[in-house]
This record gives sequence, structure tokens and C-alpha cells, in this order.
Amino acid sequence: NKVQLKSKESFPFVNYPNGTPCHIGNLYLLNLEEKNRSIHSIKQYASNINYLISFCYKRKIDFLKLTEGIFMDFTYDLRQETDSNNPLNRIRNSNTLNNIIRTNLDFLNFVGNFHDKPNFVFDNLGAKTNKKNFNIKDSEYSIETSSWFHRSLETPTPRKTRNPIGKESIDKLYEAIVAKSSSKFLQQRRIIMLRLLESTGARAGEIALIKVNDISDSFENNGFLKMTTLKRKNQNIFRYVQVDLSDLNLIKNYINLYRKKIIKNTIGLAQDHGYLFINEHNGEKAFDTVISNDVSVLKKIAGIEEQTCAHMFRHRFITKQFVNLIKQYKYENQDEFRKALLDTNTLKQKIQQMT
Repeated sequence: NKVQLKSKESFPFVNYPNGTPCHIGNLYLLNLEEKNRSIHSIKQYASNINYLISFCYKRKIDFLKLTEGIFMDFTYDLRQETDSNNPLNRIRNSNTLNNIIRTNLDFLNFVGNFHDKPNFVFDNLGAKTNKKNFNIKDSEYSIETSSWFHRSLETPTPRKTRNPIGKESIDKLYEAIVAKSSSKFLQQRRIIMLRLLESTGARAGEIALIKVNDISDSFENNGFLKMTTLKRKNQNIFRYVQVDLSDLNLIKNYINLYRKKIIKNTIGLAQDHGYLFINEHNGEKAFDTVISNDVSVLKKIAGIEEQTCAHMFRHRFITKQFVNLIKQYKYENQDEFRKALLDTNTLKQKIQQMT
């Protein structure tokens, strides 16, 4: 007989352009959580439905008043947006556009069901669903998946492969840190960031979740650093990755000399939230976007022309682990190596546990 409140850290919240909460949009996001979608997936869904929320607000159209023609206008507007750096190119490719369209069809289907109109997207927008069955390898079970289909969808563009970052590019990033960081704190934070990306193979979001206590504990655990594993339905999944003692001492130095000073001068030591990476100006936790942006900024400073991003460090780490395991097993011929690659209990499983 009373209201119970749940605390949600970093859970997305959608508004109309005037700042008013979009209640049906937020109910949709909560419904995704009930379906065990990961927090990172929900954030992407929130970003995608924001386009439709803004479109309907500007045109003063209720979601349930949408027709197929108006929805086609919405997708047309998305296609017309160009890259600010190169106006001749679209701001998003076909795969990204299709992802936004499908998300909004799913959102509108939720809106229809919420208002007791289960056929709304099919009758009013001309949407369809495609169902497929996939057999699970080495199992008698299968999974049924469904995806949205609409005539506004484009032919998918080929997916770009993302190679591991090269040693030369990494060296240039470090040189850019020393040459152009605006403060000693920022310089040290960026060095620590690159060292952790390189030595752990973690995602940017996982690096952002490292806490000071995790570093302290790793000294007692023979260098094994506790990492949160993202992209899982359960957010409380961890793994341990071994980090060199020299890197841990470098991080410890950053904590005691630079981080502590920023916390003291901003939010105060008593209010310290404990996250390793913080904002220089307000002492608050630095999010994964900060880490990704730092790599992007350093790439520009270093004048690196080839693709360079935080996730490519993960590809490099995985590649190096395969090389290390190959050396460890000391394969004598190609046939023996091929057998090991096909055995998920050797190479593949070991890499999965690390990453």
C-alpha cells in the first residue's frame, strides 16, 4: 500500500525538445529493462527514439496519429542529414539508418499495445515482422528471432572490418599526450587510459567503471585487476585481467598525486565516489564517451590518418593473446594448430574468459 522507489544509476531518460518528460518513451525504456536488455542497448534505443520524439513534437503529431506517409517523411528527414565536415556525405550509413527505423517501429508497436491497439504499426504504418529460427551449435535447441520490415528500410551497406591498432599509431598517441595535453593531470589521465586500454583489452565503458579500490586490491591479487563485463543482461558480472606491476604503480602514482588533488579541490574527499577516471573541472566520474573522445582528440593531434579508436585496442589485445597462446602450445604443424582452433575449450574459451 505504498510507492516503492528504485534507484537507477546512468539509466537513460527521454524528453521532448522543450524539456517535458516523454512518459511513453520512458515506459518503453523500462519495458526493455524488464526484457533483460543490457543498459548499453537501452541507451542506444533511447538515442534512436529521440529522433522520432523530436520529429513528432515539431510537427505537433501524436504518436497514434502517425500514418505510413508521415513515417516515410520522418525517414526521409533522417536521410537528408549531411555530415557537417563533408556536406556531400550523409551523416549516417544505411545500417545506422535501418537500426533507427527498426527501433522506432518497435517503440510505436509498444505505444499501440499500451493504448490497446495491437495492430497499430501494421495497419497504420504498413510494418511487417520477419521471423527466423537459428539452431544453437552442438545443441537440440533453437532460437526464434524477429525483426521489423518496412518499405523505408534501405539495402544494408557492407559492414566495415575494424583491424587491431598498430604499434606505430599507439606511439603517436603517447607523443600527442606529452605534446598537447592542457594540464599535468590531463596528461597523466590520458597516459593511464591508454595503458589500461592496451594492457586489459577492455571496452571503453569497462575502463570507465574501474574504481580506486580495484587498483588497491590488484596489488594484493598478484596484479589481477577486477573488471566489470558489459554487454551482459546481468550488470554484476566481473572478470579478472592481469596487469603488469609497473602499470599498476603508474596508476597508483596518478591516484595519489593527481586524482586526489582534483577531488580535494572540487567535490571534496568526503564526497569521493571512488571512480578512477574523473573530470578535471568538477571531480565527477568520467564516462566512456570521455575515453572515446580522448582517443579521437589525440588521433587528430598526432595527425594519424588511418582509423583509430578506443575499441581497436581491444582487437590488438585479443590478437596478442592468440599469438601468446599459440607460442604457449608450441604447435609443431598446421594440422595440430587447426584442430586446436576448432576446439572451443582451448584457444577460444581462454580468450573469452579474458575479454
